[in-house]
Amino acid sequence: MAGGVVLAVAVASFMRGPLLPEIGRDLRITAADLAFITTAFALGRLVMDLPAGRIADRLPPGRALAGAGVGVAASAALLASAGTFSQALAGVFFLGAASALTNTTGMTLFATSAPPER
Repeated sequence: MAGGVVLAVAVASFMRGPLLPEIGRDLRITAADLAFITTAFALGRLVMDLPAGRIADRLPPGRALAGAGVGVAASAALLASAGTFSQALAGVFFLGAASALTNTTGMTLFATSAPPER
């Protein structure tokens, strides 16, 4: 189940790549602005990486994955409805943060589900 959630979130998080030209046309932004959108995703991941480790240690995996799923859904909705460049940046930033939480929680779950000798 956790593997399916991690896969679904990864697909939702990385769907923006092929859509960048369309986002650029819709928002009438430059190629440099599209690069900032890509950078915002990476920054969201970077900002969330350390807190995600603490969250994965403290919350049951189901709760953390559910929270990340809600974050991905909300972020994707913000990106899809973005009417301005700043709204698109915010959506992609939070999408990166939710992606980091999902990956960290999934890896923690997978790493701790086997016996210690494995």
